[in-house]
This record gives sequence, structure tokens and C-alpha cells, in this order.
Amino acid sequence: MNNILRRFLAGLALSLAVLGGSHIAAPESASAASYVQGCFKHTNGSAFNRTINLDYWANGRWNRVASQEGIYSGCVSWNISGWLQSYPLQMSVNYWVGRTRFHGQSPYYAYAGSARANLGTGWVYQS
Repeated sequence: MNNILRRFLAGLALSLAVLGGSHIAAPESASAASYVQGCFKHTNGSAFNRTINLDYWANGRWNRVASQEGIYSGCVSWNISGWLQSYPLQMSVNYWVGRTRFHGQSPYYAYAGSARANLGTGWVYQS
């Protein structure tokens, strides 16, 4: 193989590795949001009915804007209006019981906008 082809293939492989890695690390997009809903479950399959957060994406990070207790099913929903419709949204869990942390995020996020979005069922991990 000549040097140009070898460099091209190496660059292509690196690009695919970087794109593939970033896709795995980030939640996938749902749709724009004027209403979001989603659920959380423990890794054993039981519903997570503790504090669930609503986060918006700004300044390169997720920022908590609201919280509510999950109902018996582990599901919550929010009506979104005003300035918050200008930001992507996700749901997350970051809950402490003593020295044990429960954490997770919704598998999908909602684009900025004015549609309804189901953010899916996220898993809550214990550490």
C-alpha cells in the first residue's frame, strides 16, 4: 500500500472510533419538548420511586432545573414552557442513602422546541 492510502485508512479508523465512542457515552435524542416523560428502574427491575431530576444542557454540561418523586411505577412527567423550551432536556437520578449513591440518566434526551417527548426508561445504578 502506498503512504497516502495507509494514512487515509488510519484516519478513517480513528474517526470511526471517536464517533462510535461518543455515541455510546451520550444519550440518544428523542424529540423537541413541551412535555417530557420517562421512568427509572433499579438494575433488579423494580421501579425507582425516589427523587428524579429534570436537567437542561447549557455551558457544556447538564444542569438540574427541577426534581420530583417518582410514583410507584418509577415514572414522572413535566410540562415544559418558557425559556426551558430553548434547551435540550434529560432526566437523571443522583440520590444518596447514607453512604450509598444511586445514579443514572434517561436513555434519550429531548431537543429544544415544543413537542412531546418520551425519554425512555433509565437504569439506576448503585455505588
